[in-house]
Amino acid sequence: MAICHSTQSKKFLRLSPEALADDAAKRGLATVQFDAAACCIKSGALYAYHRQALASVLQENAATVRAAGLPLDPDKFVSQIATVWFEEQHLAYPVIAAAFGDKA
Repeated sequence: MAICHSTQSKKFLRLSPEALADDAAKRGLATVQFDAAACCIKSGALYAYHRQALASVLQENAATVRAAGLPLDPDKFVSQIATVWFEEQHLAYPVIAAAFGDKA
């Protein structure tokens, strides 16, 4: 559904965040890049996600998403989780993990 890469990934992937975003967009994914000042990840991050798939995950978990104070809109959801760090014990964590295809 969604992927997040630290902007420090360039060292390992040998691709700039812009190149990764361009490739993701060509594959039909939405992308948004957050610099270090706007992100809960120290180096900043690039998020790429399939809007419809993420919307499905959010709708399937709508009660939890609302209870956690997160938006149901995929773009707003990504912005929220990029700027606020959620610990594993937080109500939102299982939904965030599901959005990334991980088991909470």
